[in-house]
Amino acid sequence: PTQLYSAAALFGIFLFLYFWARTHLKKWGQTTALYLFLMALERFMLDFWRADREFNALSSTLSLAQIIALLIMIC
Repeated sequence: PTQLYSAAALFGIFLFLYFWARTHLKKWGQTTALYLFLMALERFMLDFWRADREFNALSSTLSLAQIIALLIMIC
């Protein structure tokens, strides 16, 4: 049921951005950067429980989606 977990996490991200971030983040682009970070974090965490994980040649423990999520969080 990772789709349900993902939907709940995305709804939580929406609520957080709508109620907290819009009042505390004032500079241009901060909300977008926070959204990208939280989306990448959600994907990284939930990808461990996905049944259709595909591993790659770079890592035997992380999927390609997790590696991309890590790169987005670092940027």
